[in-house]
Amino acid sequence: MFAWAALFIGLIITLVVSNNIRQQIEDEAANAFNIAADQVTLRIEERLLSYALLLRGAAGLFHSSDQLTREEWRIYVDNLRLDKNLAGVQGIGFSEWVPADKLSAHQQRVRSEGFPDYQIFPVGERETYSSIVYLEPFSYRNLLAFGYDMYSDPVRRAAMERARDLNDASLSGRVELVQEDGTNEQAGTLIYVPVYRHGADISTESQRRDALIGWAYSPFRMTDLMNGIIGDWARVNMDVVGLRIYDNAIASPENLMFASPALSQRVATPTLLQQRTLEIHGHRWLLEFEALAGHLTLGSYAPVRRTFVSGTLLSALLFALMLAQLRTRQRAEMIASKLTEEMRNNQIALHAAHVESERFQKALDAIHSYIYIKDANLQYLYANSACLEYFKVPLHRLRGMKDEDLFPTASWNQVRLADKRALAGENVRDQIEVITDDNQRHVFLDIKSPIYDADEPDRVSGVLGIATDITNLQQMAHYDALTGLPNRVLLSDRLHQALVHANRHKTQIAVIYLDLDRFKAVNDELGHEAGDKLLRTLAARMQAAVREGDTVARIGGDEFVVILPDIEGVEQLTPILKRLMSGACEQIPVQNGVIQISASLGVRFYNPAESLDSQLPTGVGNLLREADQAMYHAKNLSKKSGKNCASLFVSDGPAVCILQQDISDTWL
Repeated sequence: MFAWAALFIGLIITLVVSNNIRQQIEDEAANAFNIAADQVTLRIEERLLSYALLLRGAAGLFHSSDQLTREEWRIYVDNLRLDKNLAGVQGIGFSEWVPADKLSAHQQRVRSEGFPDYQIFPVGERETYSSIVYLEPFSYRNLLAFGYDMYSDPVRRAAMERARDLNDASLSGRVELVQEDGTNEQAGTLIYVPVYRHGADISTESQRRDALIGWAYSPFRMTDLMNGIIGDWARVNMDVVGLRIYDNAIASPENLMFASPALSQRVATPTLLQQRTLEIHGHRWLLEFEALAGHLTLGSYAPVRRTFVSGTLLSALLFALMLAQLRTRQRAEMIASKLTEEMRNNQIALHAAHVESERFQKALDAIHSYIYIKDANLQYLYANSACLEYFKVPLHRLRGMKDEDLFPTASWNQVRLADKRALAGENVRDQIEVITDDNQRHVFLDIKSPIYDADEPDRVSGVLGIATDITNLQQMAHYDALTGLPNRVLLSDRLHQALVHANRHKTQIAVIYLDLDRFKAVNDELGHEAGDKLLRTLAARMQAAVREGDTVARIGGDEFVVILPDIEGVEQLTPILKRLMSGACEQIPVQNGVIQISASLGVRFYNPAESLDSQLPTGVGNLLREADQAMYHAKNLSKKSGKNCASLFVSDGPAVCILQQDISDTWL
């Protein structure tokens, strides 16, 4: 009876533990999926903001020249090196505002510039016209747009009028670009920035309409745009995470602007689905993320299978052992009643019990988990080979020892609490953390069951336990495999804890978002082995550059985040920024020479006073997003000045540069 009860309890515990581990794996996968969706949304938003900033720079050309020429426009766009710095941009152009009474003069002027067949299209009489007169690169598909009147199209006109009236960047709805030539057609969208007459007063809407001379704009083919924004991320994650983008935040086929290729291969219902609404430049997109069937592979559930198999095997072995003990006792009673005439049979039955006991002992010793039995005083009675090897004592010495003789104080106190619950008749599942003498951290999943006395079934006479080392499982869940730094999951937890600490003790936090410059060139020209060595070396340098207690995390690719709690301000932060910059710029030897790159840094300070102002969102995601915005500002300044830069996020204005260092512009 008790053997069957033990088997039943063991199987129930195995199922519960296996299910808990499975749930933990799926929860971590869902958390990683949410972080990936947030990161892609942030990348799209920041890239569209960067494009608008680029167009404002283009519009500014009209204030630096009395008559901006086509050649000056071409030189400006060529220097931007769109194919390397802002992949996915179809071009940068200027559309001129042409009142009806100036149509003829306008067309004659453009024809005199070397375009004798130039004509605004579509042809027809209208009150006002616009015309694409500059568009670089002025080749291939872009030639089809020369002279097109975008104001004649209602969708484009709505965005153009908004930009004109508000003096702001404006994103259009879904359109078909005139650049489409019938091959590989894609949905399109455009960003407009108004250009006003130099020196004109544009304080009011009517003044802005009177002063308008045209729009600086960029057309985008959506698939090309998204490949440029999330290309690197897609190679890592898009095989298990699909993305759709809908115009006007309405999920309907006619509003579909982009769908990642992996979605066309989906054969099952998505296991996870997330939506994000992105409102930018006066327009709204709906981003729909879905986890495809492969986001959790069979390999992901390996710990569940190992736990289930080990637990089932252990339950079966204990069941068999208890049956063997019961049978041995019954045989002994029969032999005792016939002691005189059956002495020989008694001896034979006792050699058989010994052999059977040895067989089960060998079976228990073959299990890699740590199996042990304690009496009611919590003194060890038995341990399998794995447990004895861990304790580094033989079984005859282990008998009678207690946990305080074997574990550090913090660990055995935790074990003692779980043992007392088991002695009270409770089945216990707990995680025990042990720091060994050589400062190694181990985490064990410890399962305990009460052992009831055979003669007094209601009395607990000991504790049966099995412990499994799950350190590697936790390591994989919270640390980056390449560099050993905390990953996104652990970073989010530590940043949350830093916020709680800052609010409680009224101290400041500094969040640094660091992005390596020209890291893609290292991978492309020297190979991924050199890129991996670069990342491992820089990870070690960054850890050496910060203080004890600070956190350095790798969140993917060549992007890192540093959390600095208890920081007093820019003056205390500057030496750390200098060490981080210097570590990134220092040469790294490789097989064929050396690598030398640089880094751009964005800084976001958090002060507990922010939590009192509802206008300042201060969640973990917002701090990372705003530090990332400051990093992009630093990267743009570095390209212009040739100096490494760190920029500080400012909530009521543009980011400001707080540190610059000279950097080398070459690597071998």
